[in-house]
Amino acid sequence: MRYSSFKLLIINAVDSQNSVTIVKQTSAGVQEETFDINSYELYQLQTNGSILRVKSSKEVAVILTHPCLETGGCNCNMVVNQILPTKFQGRSFIVPSNFNVSETKLLMLSENTSSLFHNGNKFQATPSMLLPFPDLQKSQLVNATEQVSLRLISPGLIVELIPETMFFACYLLQFAKPNGMALVIAETDSKDDVRTHTGLLSASNWTAIAGTNYSSVIVTIPSFTATIWHPTSRIGVYMLEQMPAKVMFGGPAVPVSKKT
Repeated sequence: MRYSSFKLLIINAVDSQNSVTIVKQTSAGVQEETFDINSYELYQLQTNGSILRVKSSKEVAVILTHPCLETGGCNCNMVVNQILPTKFQGRSFIVPSNFNVSETKLLMLSENTSSLFHNGNKFQATPSMLLPFPDLQKSQLVNATEQVSLRLISPGLIVELIPETMFFACYLLQFAKPNGMALVIAETDSKDDVRTHTGLLSASNWTAIAGTNYSSVIVTIPSFTATIWHPTSRIGVYMLEQMPAKVMFGGPAVPVSKKT
């Protein structure tokens, strides 16, 4: 995947002019560029990983895109990932095993340099740095020393990882066709209490996640839409589908309620 092919889309989400500042790393150091966007206007720019932060005077949507048709084995033409506000960052992430594909890398976004810890190994990760993450046979824990956001990136796929602090009690799942899959992360002691809109989640092959008090399981969802929820604790839920050409896509389910 060519880093120079990434584009950043900034959409003004309000019906008034919005002042936007781009903070980026250059050979001369960190620099800022400020410009105005009119009501609901779209601004896009090429990025090679040097953009550290987007600030705005009012609400905006920030989206990272990549034309993954440039990479082998992908036919979906474009992958899109929304960059969430910094309040959704965290320090503890469980990397889900259902995105176990070749050439997987981990992308860290943060204002600061942060150390990442995985399987007892320490990685000194700089913002916008891609780290190889080849082994995802099981869901795994990654910890950071600073507040960061993490993404799994591979040909045809950009997946925002849910920090543990942003687990919710209830999620909405929407699929393009029936029999999509969901990966559910729940506390091991209460995993058998996970529910769907039809009753208790039918799952018996939960796998404990090393270094955590969580377990994970992958289940098939027979309908186009579903809810997955827990009555007493917060959980993490991801959706997964495949295109006819066996290209995998997916991401976090839609959080509905944080209350238990």
